[in-house]
Amino acid sequence: MKRVAPELMHLTLAFIGYVPDTTAAAAAAALRHSLAGKESIACRLGDAGAFPTANRPRVVWVGLAEGAAAVRERADAVREALREARVPFDEKPAVAHLTVARVRDDVDGAARAAIAESLRSVRIEPLSFRIDEAILFESKLARSGPTYIPLERVPTRRDALA
Repeated sequence: MKRVAPELMHLTLAFIGYVPDTTAAAAAAALRHSLAGKESIACRLGDAGAFPTANRPRVVWVGLAEGAAAVRERADAVREALREARVPFDEKPAVAHLTVARVRDDVDGAARAAIAESLRSVRIEPLSFRIDEAILFESKLARSGPTYIPLERVPTRRDALA
């Protein structure tokens, strides 16, 4: 498995993929339009899981015990704004999660089974945090891992932080 560096962990509202600069500008406008003025989201880490399934892990994640519904609502709003702006994105259903590791393609079935078994017994510290902005990132992929470059930041309402 390859762990994801903590500074690279994020909750994805919509995955856009490669687009030209003009489409990125439309995506930034859609983000601003759909989320400006929204309240921050109180979150708490929940259980661990895996995609595509816990028994066949390729991506290991930690879900939200609190805040997941609000994150999905924001994802729905962003996705609707992207559709209206004709910005293509991955239509897979939004699942509020933090990717913490990826299982390498060359991992054999026995190792995947051991990872799946470990996921059933792992306990996550119920860390609480607030989401106080949404960021449109450009990602640059390299052998050493991705670099995320913020293109647009949309802060939440400050009065909701109290």
